[in-house]
Amino acid sequence: MLAVLGACLAAGSAHACVFTGDQGNHNFKFANDAFIGIDNQFTSGLAGGVSQAVQSRARDMKYQRLGGRFAEALLPQGEGWCYRHDQVMGQNLQTPEDLADARLNPNDLPYAGMLAWQNAWSAINEEDFVGMGWMLGWVGSAALGEQLQRSIHKVNGATDPRGWGHQLSNEPLVNYYYTRKKKFIQRSTFDGSVAVDLALGNFFTLAELGLELRAGDRPAGFSPLFGPVGRRLLANPALHITGQHYLYMSFAVRVIALAFALPRDGNLFRKDNRWTEASKLSPKHVLGRVEAGVHWVGRRWAGHMQFWVSSRVADRIAADVSPFANSFGVLTIERRFGAGD
Repeated sequence: MLAVLGACLAAGSAHACVFTGDQGNHNFKFANDAFIGIDNQFTSGLAGGVSQAVQSRARDMKYQRLGGRFAEALLPQGEGWCYRHDQVMGQNLQTPEDLADARLNPNDLPYAGMLAWQNAWSAINEEDFVGMGWMLGWVGSAALGEQLQRSIHKVNGATDPRGWGHQLSNEPLVNYYYTRKKKFIQRSTFDGSVAVDLALGNFFTLAELGLELRAGDRPAGFSPLFGPVGRRLLANPALHITGQHYLYMSFAVRVIALAFALPRDGNLFRKDNRWTEASKLSPKHVLGRVEAGVHWVGRRWAGHMQFWVSSRVADRIAADVSPFANSFGVLTIERRFGAGD
C-alpha cells in the first residue's frame, strides 16, 4: 500500500480547471457522541464556517496576510488546479464517563472545553487535493465549556456534570495542518483515493494514512473534510457543477500515528493541572478509525451526516468506561451562495 501511495502522491494532473462557477457556502457543524448512543470522552462540538467559491488563481484565495501568501508559494500551480480558502470557528467539549461523580478520576479522560479558529488554503482538481492551514485556540475554563454543558443539561434534564472543577487548565493552542489526497480509481459510480494528513502542535500532533471511497452521484473532487474543529484540516475539497444535485455515500479507513493529543494527554505547558499530574492512562500511539457518511447536495442547500468510530486512545481506562474513544457523529448543514460572494 505504501508503494501505491507514493506513486499516487507523486503523480500530477493536467486537467483544466472548469469549476470556477462552483459556489462557496456558509456551513454549520454539530458533532455529538449521542448520535452513536454514548456520552463520554469527546461529547459535543459546534462550529460555523465559510467556504470560499472556487478561484482559478492561488493569489485570489482570501486572507493572504493570514497565511494565504505562504500557502500560495507552497501549493501546486497551473491551469489544472482550482483554489479556495476555508475558515471555521468552533467549540468542543469533553467529559469522563460518570458525570455525576465530582471527584477527580485519573482513570478516565478529563473534562475539557476548547474554543478555536481555523484557516485552510487548498488546491483542488478532479484527481488531487493539497491543503494546509493553521489553528489558534484556547483550552480551559476561559473556553466556557462548563457553562455551556450545564445550561444544556439543565434544559434537557440530563445529568448535571459535577466534575468541571477538575478540567484542563487554561492554555493557548497553536496547530498546523497538511493534507494530501490522490485518486487511484475513478468510475462512473464510485471512486477511491489515498490520503495523508499531518498535524503539528500542542492540540494534536499526528500522522494519518487513509483509504477513502465514494459511491453514488457525487461531485468531482473528494468527500468533505469534517470533524470537530482542531482534530484535522477542515476544508471543502469538492468541486460542484452549479445547479446540479448530488447524493452519495462515503467510507474511509485510517491508521493514525498519534504522538500527542491534549484531550488525552492533558496540558502540555501548564504543569499545575491536577488531572494531568494524576493521570493513570497509558496512551496508545497507533490508532485506527472508520468513517462512514451520507451526503446530499442541492442547488442552495446541502446536508452531510458522518460517523466516526475509533479504537481506544489509552489503556487502563476504568472498567465502566465505554470501550471506544472519540466515536461520534457529525451533522453538517451548508447554504451555498453565488460565485464571487
